[in-house]
Amino acid sequence: MQTQVKSREKILAKPADLFHARGFNHTSIQVILEAASVNTSNFHYHFESKEQLGLEALVLRMGRFYLLVIEPSLVKIEPELIRRNFEMLHAFIDGRRGP
Repeated sequence: MQTQVKSREKILAKPADLFHARGFNHTSIQVILEAASVNTSNFHYHFESKEQLGLEALVLRMGRFYLLVIEPSLVKIEPELIRRNFEMLHAFIDGRRGP
């Protein structure tokens, strides 16, 4: 059972960076498998498709974002922290709009 968990974790650790660097459509399952050092059967044991993997990787990344950025500003309300969070979110939104 521990090996199965490790395989799943190894697979989930790779796609977010690969998707960011190459784009979702240009990142093949084979590239993900090579980066995670697992085989195709490991992948299909844990995930039905690349889309499911992509969604789970996004959920994982958003969970980390919440824990590192959003939650601290809600627990301890500091004007400077809130201001920095808003600046970061605005930069993120502006960056997504393009030049």
